[in-house]
Amino acid sequence: MPTAIEKLKDELGKFTQEELRAQFNRQELAEISYTLQDARCAERVASFDAGPCYWLTSGLTRTENPQYEAQGFHSVLRCPTRTT
Repeated sequence: MPTAIEKLKDELGKFTQEELRAQFNRQELAEISYTLQDARCAERVASFDAGPCYWLTSGLTRTENPQYEAQGFHSVLRCPTRTT
């Protein structure tokens, strides 16, 4: 049985971006986006596409680097993904 979020994704997937903009106001679109993003982060999977690893590495959260000057980075960045 599909979850409410899966049903919402299926229904919204039938529309183009223009149709969604015509049907919903800005605040409603932001709430829909937040809800879908939150559901994606809440999935219980070990993946960079969903779940906790997605939340950490997608830019939804930031981490402070106290050694940023010595390393030549910004002081606050998203958590990196390991590519090797």
